[in-house]
Amino acid sequence: MAAVILSNTQVMPTSYNKTIMSNLSLHRIGNGADTNQATVIQKDYKFGHTAVNDWVIYEGAGPGPVFARGQGSHILAGNSISTIVITFEDPRYKGSSLAVMGNILDNGQWAIVGGTGLFKYATGFIDLVPVQQSSPKNISNITIEVCNPNY
Repeated sequence: MAAVILSNTQVMPTSYNKTIMSNLSLHRIGNGADTNQATVIQKDYKFGHTAVNDWVIYEGAGPGPVFARGQGSHILAGNSISTIVITFEDPRYKGSSLAVMGNILDNGQWAIVGGTGLFKYATGFIDLVPVQQSSPKNISNITIEVCNPNY
């Protein structure tokens, strides 16, 4: 029987960074010139309906400089379940990302389940509040609250 010896152990952090990003707007556009999501499996919005997205997040109401993008997919499986990576374009956070999962409900929360760069080992949540709900354009105000350890 082989023995496994772990020679490198990492001490758990004793402090955490907390970052709150507010006054952001998420723009989801289903068709037209500025389309940023597309259906890839058409099931008439029933079980199995699948779409991919490259949503735009602005600081303020937008449009303006892109703060970040929400890139991923959502699948209708009872509720519409989203798996998204938020990639930051704003110079303060560029090169960092957040892994996000949750129900695509317009008024609710998504869970932050990981991150990279400045947000390595991140946890937290994103609050969504609808502002404009008219096909094909939906806009939600969002607040991102993220905690990550200091190493």
